[in-house]
Amino acid sequence: MDFTQTLQIILHFDQHLGNLTSQYGVAVYVMLFAIIFCEIGVVPLFFLPGDPLVFLCGAFCASGALSLWVLLPVLYVATVGGSALSYATGARVGVKVFNLDVSMIKWNILPNVQVAAYAFNRQVPGPRITLTNG
Repeated sequence: MDFTQTLQIILHFDQHLGNLTSQYGVAVYVMLFAIIFCEIGVVPLFFLPGDPLVFLCGAFCASGALSLWVLLPVLYVATVGGSALSYATGARVGVKVFNLDVSMIKWNILPNVQVAAYAFNRQVPGPRITLTNG
């Protein structure tokens, strides 16, 4: 199997799942784990066929080609592990968008009237967040 054929199978794994199930058997679960884990956990690999693959896995479970009781834990661990990897990558490499410092200050609400108030980034009231219907 040359590189282009391997790349074709990886990018269109959902179309080749039936042949791979009959040809490789249990190794298909490892391939499914790798594709789902990489699609969720490795940000540049979003183009992998994750969603159609999950639907096809359900169809193959219904036909008896795949075992549901093996597939569910495999996909669960792949999604949770991929999400953890993606979170760790974002926490380590990502840019922090909000930096809120909370402090108590004396706020003049009227002349000669002060109250204790929470300040966010030394502002009372805190930063304004505007929500719009999209």
